[in-house]
Amino acid sequence: MSNTVAERILDISANLDNQQKNKLKSFDTFWFALDESTDISDFAQIVIFNRGLVETLSTNKEFLGLVSMMDTTTTNDIFKSLVGVLIRVGVDWFCAVNIATDTTP
Repeated sequence: MSNTVAERILDISANLDNQQKNKLKSFDTFWFALDESTDISDFAQIVIFNRGLVETLSTNKEFLGLVSMMDTTTTNDIFKSLVGVLIRVGVDWFCAVNIATDTTP
């Protein structure tokens, strides 16, 4: 029984991942919002959102990921985290127009 539930969860996760990738590919332009915060265990985490504009001039928001920062939170570390998430979801940088942060230079 537990294998069936675990397999179903993996199937649902893969399906949602594919839906998100297809939606992101439909964006004509998009921008990102990144926010770094520290959790109760004093670990920094970066949340990454994507907002995209489609041909009909409507916008869509997508949660792209929550990345735990194990060591430092330098600009380079945050950028590497962003790039890793974008590679995972298959976003093409060519359509990016802006990146918004909360005080990151």
